[in-house]
Amino acid sequence: MQNLGIGPIEKLDLQPVNTNMAAEGQKIYDQLCRVCHNEIRQMEGPAHWGIMNRRTPEWVMNMMLNPKEMSQKDPIAKILAERVNGVEMADMNLSEEEARKILEYFRTLQ
Repeated sequence: MQNLGIGPIEKLDLQPVNTNMAAEGQKIYDQLCRVCHNEIRQMEGPAHWGIMNRRTPEWVMNMMLNPKEMSQKDPIAKILAERVNGVEMADMNLSEEEARKILEYFRTLQ
């Protein structure tokens, strides 16, 4: 897991899971992401259960913040888009703070 993705996030130093941020992240996920994603099963987008075991935190954040460029240039994101007939992840115009809260929620999905 060396791939950091393409985008504004170059380095994250994670502390123990912040449960307040994770709860806020779950609310954002439910509002914006659940249309295409599910924690456990593949939908239009990939399932997120265990994503932190498969991707770096930087990659996850960059995918949320820079989905178009990631889908076009990042080798993993390109493969994921190909699995759903070339559909790129929608840009939800998340702030870094919102993406960070969703990341914290993802950290609870183990």
